[in-house]
Amino acid sequence: MLNDIYSNAEPNKRALFKEVFGNLSAGIVEGYGKNFPNIKYNTADFKMLTELNYNAGVFAVFKNHAQIKETVKLLKNEDGSLRSKKDFISEAQKLSDKYNKTYLATEYDQAVGSARMAKKWQDIERTKHLYPNIRYVAVIDDRTRQLHKQWHNIILPIEHPFWDTHYPPNDWGCRCMVQRTDKDIQDNGVDVNTIPALPKQFNMNVGKTGKVFNYDHPYFNTTNFSEVAELAKTALLRYQTTEIYATLKNTFKLPVSSQLGKVGINNKAIKEALNKPHKNGYFKNNLLYDLKAVLIDAFYIGSSEPFKEVGHWKTYHYLRVKDFEDMIVIIREDFKGQFFFYSITDKVKL
Repeated sequence: MLNDIYSNAEPNKRALFKEVFGNLSAGIVEGYGKNFPNIKYNTADFKMLTELNYNAGVFAVFKNHAQIKETVKLLKNEDGSLRSKKDFISEAQKLSDKYNKTYLATEYDQAVGSARMAKKWQDIERTKHLYPNIRYVAVIDDRTRQLHKQWHNIILPIEHPFWDTHYPPNDWGCRCMVQRTDKDIQDNGVDVNTIPALPKQFNMNVGKTGKVFNYDHPYFNTTNFSEVAELAKTALLRYQTTEIYATLKNTFKLPVSSQLGKVGINNKAIKEALNKPHKNGYFKNNLLYDLKAVLIDAFYIGSSEPFKEVGHWKTYHYLRVKDFEDMIVIIREDFKGQFFFYSITDKVKL
């Protein structure tokens, strides 16, 4: 990448994205304790993992954009003259180490901690009829922030606004946790209704927002925010196309059940589904991890003839994915009466 920048060539942003996002996504899986192939598609866990990963992917693109922008500035000396390539590589490597070793290690830990607490919030919501309150638990040692120590053993209702802004992690490297409890409320003398706000990037509840990194992080402070955000969307979809296809190809060797009957799935259809435009494309692509269950649960909503001459396809059938109005499975039927998965779209004309 540094050689490309010095020679005024376009740096390989795709490779850099894969490295950074790959690390952050691995941290999310470690913290959450689950990954897409192990979770049913219409659950709170699946939705939360999708949101966490999408946020981490957007963050990775903005992080890389910030690094490349800062790296380009190193091409020149203070007097405006061009650095020698040797000097540029030396200075730029220091910057790269800062971004991709020092910072990334901290960001990885944040991904692990945030994902762990996001999973904890799903458990809290699921069992709140049994445990209506939450207890704040700080690690009490010489590394613990004084502010976090003050909150240790506070017990408040799940619905209390304190948890909207002070649910862990509450800073870089924060080790605080929470526990579900049915014990009585106690504030330990802390005025929880006028408590000071945390730094903006931590003043949130990851279990509600689905964000490991919110938009107050310095990486997002760029004049071309919309342009970089669009690049992030493209980068994530491209990453999915490669990673999900590699995971699923040759997986469906036998037809899968559906309301129509047995449906065949081949590698070409998986590629088609991954590349199919959709207003919620990132979530749509993740559905493919659980395609078998998607097809089993989906319900028939209509059929149509092909919109143009398509050789051996007689009819297109449409099944709505359970619990999702904007997810519609397209099944093609050939002249032999056999059904084959084709794609997932957000709307059809019947």
